[in-house]
Amino acid sequence: MTEKEVHLNIVERIHLYGILPKEGNIATMKSIKTLRESLGFSDQENKDWEIKVSTENIAWNPSKVAEKRFIFSEMQLDVMTKEFERLDKEKKLTLETLAIYEKILE
Repeated sequence: MTEKEVHLNIVERIHLYGILPKEGNIATMKSIKTLRESLGFSDQENKDWEIKVSTENIAWNPSKVAEKRFIFSEMQLDVMTKEFERLDKEKKLTLETLAIYEKILE
């Protein structure tokens, strides 16, 4: 597997951010750190899309949102693949997770 270009919307970015592993070895954690930073929202995106974050939720203006282009490295794809496999094995996949899996890894 090599690099892969994927377009993700706000919901997909938030969901993917939330399922990334929280621990691992140094190489994995460096890859996850970079991935988390790229999935986060820039000040410009917050302004353009009118993103509002509260302690309970995140909201935005759906009429202004566009997908963002990501290029995932081989290491990032490997980390995501392993996490999706773990969720599958533990029977913790959701429809949202499956949709992201299909978009990124199929």
